[in-house]
Amino acid sequence: MTYLVLARKYRPRTFEEVVGQSHVTKTLANAIESGRVGHAYLFSGPRGVGKTTTARLLAKSLNCPNAKGAVACNKCDVCKEITNGTSLDVIEIDAASNRGIDEIRNLRENVKYAPAGGKYKVYVVDEVHMLTDAAFNALLKTLEEPPVHVKFILATTAPLKVPETILSRCQRFEFVRIASDSIFTRIKDISLKEGFEVADEVLRMLSRRANGSLRDAESMLDQLVSAGLQGTDESAVTRLLGLSGAENFFSIMDSVKAGNAGQALKTLGELFDKGTNLDEFADGFLEHLRNLLLIKIHTDLASLVEASAGHVKRYKEQAKQFTEGDLLRLINLASKAAFSVRRSELPRLHLETAIVEMAYLDSMVQVSELLERLARLETSFGGGDLPEAGPKEPEPVGADETSSSAEETSPPEDTKKSPASEALSELAAGSALDSPAPEAARREPETTLEVPEADRARWREILTRLNTRKKALGVCLSAARFLGISQGKVIIGFGQEQSFEHSFADNKENRNLLKQELADVFKLALGISFTKIESEPSEAAEELEPQELEELDVPSEETSPRGSKSPQGRKAAPGGEASGKERASRGKDESGEAAVPESGGKEKGSKRDDSVRTIIDFFDGEIIEE
Repeated sequence: MTYLVLARKYRPRTFEEVVGQSHVTKTLANAIESGRVGHAYLFSGPRGVGKTTTARLLAKSLNCPNAKGAVACNKCDVCKEITNGTSLDVIEIDAASNRGIDEIRNLRENVKYAPAGGKYKVYVVDEVHMLTDAAFNALLKTLEEPPVHVKFILATTAPLKVPETILSRCQRFEFVRIASDSIFTRIKDISLKEGFEVADEVLRMLSRRANGSLRDAESMLDQLVSAGLQGTDESAVTRLLGLSGAENFFSIMDSVKAGNAGQALKTLGELFDKGTNLDEFADGFLEHLRNLLLIKIHTDLASLVEASAGHVKRYKEQAKQFTEGDLLRLINLASKAAFSVRRSELPRLHLETAIVEMAYLDSMVQVSELLERLARLETSFGGGDLPEAGPKEPEPVGADETSSSAEETSPPEDTKKSPASEALSELAAGSALDSPAPEAARREPETTLEVPEADRARWREILTRLNTRKKALGVCLSAARFLGISQGKVIIGFGQEQSFEHSFADNKENRNLLKQELADVFKLALGISFTKIESEPSEAAEELEPQELEELDVPSEETSPRGSKSPQGRKAAPGGEASGKERASRGKDESGEAAVPESGGKEKGSKRDDSVRTIIDFFDGEIIEE
């Protein structure tokens, strides 16, 4: 007797036996019972989920002379012929091998003939998306208005490749992937009927491996029994089918957590030597990480994990060793590796590289941990040198992100850092991450930090040099506040009203010029970070003597009264009062009150007018030179 594979032997014979597609079978059964059967249907969905089987059941229900509603008798000659695939009234066409226009022309010629023994001639066109454009065009008219005795059922795994003109002429039913629990129940029932002694854990592994396809699960069960592995453990099944067991994934993740890349690579090498399919390994590893993430987010999500109770318990234990951020980063690395594995001639290399990166990946530092460490450092230094933990201004967009080497260099030996600066440097060094740090961990130091006098002197020297090379830039930076050096970057603060100075200093040409001067004076490559600060007097202008202000070409009240000329020959407004430009360089007058610029004899309030400041800055600093 010829052996019949399980997938064919246990093919559903009624709509009720179709697994996981009740939304389709119930609709079809109601249509048959109410006499509202359409002339063309499109069944789309993954492989092995019951599309062709449902098409045959529909043809059987329509043609069975003894059918009761939508239930065929499965005993008459018509039912037996359809089940065996020998019926003259049910014509199955494989569009993958019969995809030309000639085959469709033959179909159009044959539809005019009446059915041989049943009520309808049913054409089942499998993989219909494989038809050529000419074949689709030839099918259009017949599909839209077929003879009354003809029904079309088109099946495809790629509905997006089917032309809209075809889709619009069909009733479409979407078949879904079958849940692994439903597949497990089905193949367990088959095992009991056949007398197979297969452990439930093995059957569950086959159900997960089937990826929603009942036919694939039945085929793997057939292969397992044929190999004589009934009642075996999971490891023997994984070797037979080229799969990766959950134990291997748990082992690799334990090695990754311990930072033991060598042991993780050894486990991967053993799987490769056993013939494990690396595509399957990559997919299985991603599923393992996904399960860990779900359980880490909330234990109630364990219901979404398709695993045995024992494995779910191990997932919960292993998830405690990682944070959600860690798992997201690991999933990102594993996803990239899985993508590369399918497209590379060296798939093993991509997996090994990803595993090494995972093992050496630093754990993400949480914002709460950073704040806690910052509080401890503040306490250890008396609480007076460090800024308070809390919301800070975000790092400006103009911050220099290109001087990666600057973050790895140290300041000159003769530059003495304050205890607060050293504490922040220690904190930054201990919290270095491969990915961008949390927002609260990237704040620039503010004016509460102590700036060493040596750094202040160097900054004044830079302003003098810039005033010689590019006067306008020197004036803009003189109006800013030098906040010190942190993590290889010079921090320069601009007041809220100094948007023009900020934007002028932040353009590419001026930044490059400032970098050159920083490198010459500080004797090392430094980055630049501009930030917003509260409106305060310009530190550089306040600390300079009148003689030094003249050298910087920054007017002061003593040297540039109205009605006189500045040292560079600029004309000053009469009246003996400082101009808006001069007040901008100082920020406050002698009495400590906020300076109020004048324009046309009218006061503008505490903030300067941007348009006036723009004219003064460009004409006074750059263009008009005598």
